[in-house]
Amino acid sequence: SDMPPLPYSFHTKVDLGGAKACVRLGKPFERYHPREGTMGPCEWSAPFSLDTVGSTQAVDIAGEGFLLEAAMQVSLAAGRFCGTKIITLTPRCVICNKLDQPVSIGQVGCEESYRSVIGTGEMQVVRWLEESKERSLRIKLLPDQSRGQQEWGWQWSDALSRNAVGYFPLKLRATKLRPDGSPRVYNLAVHVTSQGPTTFI
Repeated sequence: SDMPPLPYSFHTKVDLGGAKACVRLGKPFERYHPREGTMGPCEWSAPFSLDTVGSTQAVDIAGEGFLLEAAMQVSLAAGRFCGTKIITLTPRCVICNKLDQPVSIGQVGCEESYRSVIGTGEMQVVRWLEESKERSLRIKLLPDQSRGQQEWGWQWSDALSRNAVGYFPLKLRATKLRPDGSPRVYNLAVHVTSQGPTTFI
């Protein structure tokens, strides 16, 4: 990453119970605070330990109407800075669209409430709408007018598993049948790979 590291110090008036810290989304992300009736800073995450060198911890970061799942890793710097801990935050799940047309993704059970559009060649960090529901995704093709698909109406796919690494076939079906009554099907290959704590689909 090209982002420079930022120094961190503990607040003298806040004790989270040992060497622990919290994280929250910064601007431009905000969250509605019903008590004040205004938009304000997002909520802090649950405290996580900074003593777990070499391990990965899952951290849920709440935004306005969505939840971002991140991975927190603690490592030690090399050389004369060996006593310095380096905390790295990365997304847990990223969707990469390598198709030649845009797609829409949604959390299973929440597809009609919140969906994200990913254009051709784009990547996007997965956001979850409801913490209580299964953290799995469905995908749907968006109509390609250049191919005469504007009236087809693609359906949501079966749930995508982010835990199984490898290549998997996936069928996307259009709502409108062919003139002979047969279904319109788009066959694609889903590649799930892990790079450190991040899963790429």
